[in-house]
Amino acid sequence: MCTRIFCFLLAGLVLGPVSAKADGSAWKASGPAGPGAAVKAPEHPAEDGLYARLKEMPYLYKNKDSEFLNQFKLLLTGQYQAAWVVPSGANKFRKGSGGHEDEWRRLQIGFEAVFLKNRLTLHSLTNMGETDGMYKLENGRWSRTKTDWSIFELYLKYKVNPSFFVRTGKITTKMMTEFRETASEIKTLERSDLVNQLGSISNWGVVLENPRQDVPVGWEAAVFLNDTSTSLAHEIQFNTEDSAFAKASVHMDARGFLPGEKSRVWLTYAHNFTHYAGRALPEDSYYSGLGARDVVTMDWVMSQGKFSMVTELMSGFRVVGDAYGENVYGLVLLPSYRFSPHLEGIFRYQLSHGRDAVKMFARYVPAVTTYPKWVSTMNSFYFGLNYYVFPKDPDMLKFMVGGEYTATSGARGGAKCFNGWTWFTAVRFHF
Repeated sequence: MCTRIFCFLLAGLVLGPVSAKADGSAWKASGPAGPGAAVKAPEHPAEDGLYARLKEMPYLYKNKDSEFLNQFKLLLTGQYQAAWVVPSGANKFRKGSGGHEDEWRRLQIGFEAVFLKNRLTLHSLTNMGETDGMYKLENGRWSRTKTDWSIFELYLKYKVNPSFFVRTGKITTKMMTEFRETASEIKTLERSDLVNQLGSISNWGVVLENPRQDVPVGWEAAVFLNDTSTSLAHEIQFNTEDSAFAKASVHMDARGFLPGEKSRVWLTYAHNFTHYAGRALPEDSYYSGLGARDVVTMDWVMSQGKFSMVTELMSGFRVVGDAYGENVYGLVLLPSYRFSPHLEGIFRYQLSHGRDAVKMFARYVPAVTTYPKWVSTMNSFYFGLNYYVFPKDPDMLKFMVGGEYTATSGARGGAKCFNGWTWFTAVRFHF
């Protein structure tokens, strides 16, 4: 399967652009709230021809009139990136790290099959192993790790009717707006720190939902297991020693009381049946649940023409993974502006506060420095630019650059906290 996927990508690029009739595509302020006002993009027949070819290549079978199999397509998602951490003041880098690293942040292959007149979907996405992963300090040496094969998503989705869907399997849990967007859709290099701390990525569970955003009110009810594994062999054993969490969410059209051509508000509550609340996680734990015993969030997503905005308010009570912290609260503001069909500017402000309860995202500052990863307050400012190769589908192939200034304080024992920049660059693709 992997060979086939890379072959269709290579073929599309080698064959080059072909002439095709272009009617002038509409581009928009992208985001989970949906399109803003359509704006006419310039016609580029060669670019549109290559886009159409790449768009169709993953489909191995399509027949909308079939009584059984309607569609079968291959999936490929990836992101290769580099990051540099630049502290203000003392450079407390881990020995050998130099304050930087590069890696395959994600590389996933899979398939999606649609059956029974588009009522039943089987979706599979697997993290590829044996690719270049993070650098880590192991036995006193700074060395590159290899990624593990593991199931990212594997679920069945059944459409009971246009407003009621059932999903079961390993599913992305979508606790906040930044998790409702897939890894290929998020506009920043990483999700916000508190989103990563309180949310979970993908877990085994059952979801009942009305996900439609063209109706006044939608909803979701779900139950997920808390434990997974990095190994395919252990994954299917459904490790359940740390129980589960339940989630309920409602979302509504907010155009009657908030601005935006598209405007929607989400309210979410989740309760975590875990014995790790207020406790440090053991080294061999496969825990992958929420970051607190109870998590409450309110999100607002809007778009107006070329401008879009995500606002997230979050709180976590009885944080997981730390014996000293209790509760944590936070805010994320994420505006973006589409300067042209190909270029979008991104800004993000995030604030997290909670005595000994704010956890910095482990991938960057805690990975390459010895500054405390648990603090009491964090303020962070992200500035970025995304270049979309194909404006008709911005997430198919994009190049990303960004910088984030982070100021932390209130570490345990009065330890010196991190203040400084993290710089990123990445290429991200999704077919």
